[in-house]
This record gives sequence, C-alpha cells and structure tokens, in this order.
Amino acid sequence: MTNKMSTSKIANSYAEAFFKQGLNLYKNEPENPEVFYKLVVDIQKVLKLIADVPTLKNFLLNPLNSTTAKKQVLDKCFNPAIGSSTLNFLYILVDKKRINLIESIGETFLEKAFEYLYVVVVEVRSSTQLTPTQEKALRNKLQAMVGPSFTEPFVLYPNICLSLIIDKTILGGLLIKIGSKVIDLSLQGELQGLRKELKLN
Repeated sequence: MTNKMSTSKIANSYAEAFFKQGLNLYKNEPENPEVFYKLVVDIQKVLKLIADVPTLKNFLLNPLNSTTAKKQVLDKCFNPAIGSSTLNFLYILVDKKRINLIESIGETFLEKAFEYLYVVVVEVRSSTQLTPTQEKALRNKLQAMVGPSFTEPFVLYPNICLSLIIDKTILGGLLIKIGSKVIDLSLQGELQGLRKELKLN
C-alpha cells in the first residue's frame, strides 16, 4: 500500500510539473491558447500508442535498455507527431528513470488539464454508429445533465469530450459513463430493470 501511495505521489508531482509548464506556455502566449491544448492532445497520443503497442511499453520499462536507446525509440515513435515540449518531457522521464510511470503521469496530467479547461470526458457505447445529428443532440443532453459550474460572475457549461465506442453486445440504445457513474439507456438495461422489478432471477 505504501509503495502504491509513493508511486502515485511521484506520478502526481511530474504531472503537476508538466501541467504548470503548459500554463506557463499559455501565459506567455495568451492570444494562442492552442499551445496548452496541444499538450493535452500530445499526451493522449502517447498514451494511446503505448496502450496499442505493448512492445513499446516493454522496451521503455526494460532497465537493461539504455537511456540513449529509449530516447531514440521515443524520437522515432513520436517525432514529429507530438510537439518538442512533450517530447522533451518524455526525455526527462527517461533521464530520471520515471518513464515506467508514463501512464500514471499522463492520466494524472489529463485529469488536471480537463479540470482546468472544464472538460468532462464521457464514454458512450452504442451498438451502431451515431449520426452527426444524434451526436449533437446527445452532447447537448449531456451538457444539461452534467450541469454548469458557477464561478462568479460567470456561469460555465462544460465542454463535453465524447469517447464513442461501438459495442455489438448492447441491445440497442446507449450505455453512458461519466466518471464512475454509469447510465444504462440500452434495451438490455431496461430488461434488467424490469427483471429486478418483477423479482425474476
């Protein structure tokens, strides 16, 4: 438990440092907010590739591989797909022997960034692809469900970041996940609700 807490603390400190770096970039170029958004997109790309390519993760985690070799692999994988600020941050993690925590650091950074930008990530599973009209209607509905944030004198509505997943196991409708909250709008969910109501096994 102690080791897990220590790892979480280390990941948080590096995520905080990268987050502050992003804020400083934004403060230096207030007319160009994309510099901060770019870091968010970059980290998402890094986490996705690491999740999709297990051999990359294994290579980075292997202590027998030199820091030079790891940097070369990172450069080959991510340059020029991500910005120099993000790539340099990955190099620092390699130098500090913290690249093994990249997933925890990346996820923690995204949490901080989404909170700062007031972005709510919503996972939506459906059996079929949503049309642009359906997606827009869903986004508006979710915005109303999540509700505004009151920061005097402004009322901010969240930016909804939709993660749309096709799931053939769902019997029509949608399965929506907002944080730890799951909203089951599928036919399967309705049947399970009816089963509970009728006290059927």
